[in-house]
Amino acid sequence: MLTVAVEPSWRRRGIASKLVRRLIRQAETDGLASVMLMCEKHLVDFYRKQGFEYIGPAASNHGGIEWHEMRRAHIMEHHC
Repeated sequence: MLTVAVEPSWRRRGIASKLVRRLIRQAETDGLASVMLMCEKHLVDFYRKQGFEYIGPAASNHGGIEWHEMRRAHIMEHHC
């Protein structure tokens, strides 16, 4: 499990974007074909900006949260 979380007083400074880009670079190094994630609805646009495609609502409602699945395929074609 991986959670991208930034201390509220440090948000809006590009830190989460840098963390996601680092994760994508590591996935590329590891030879993975894609990265999949689940996020809350208010984060869908953030992940779209990071090159992820919206798949749809997830079957999981872990923690009573409505999760949404996203995928970034062919990560080697997206240079971060």
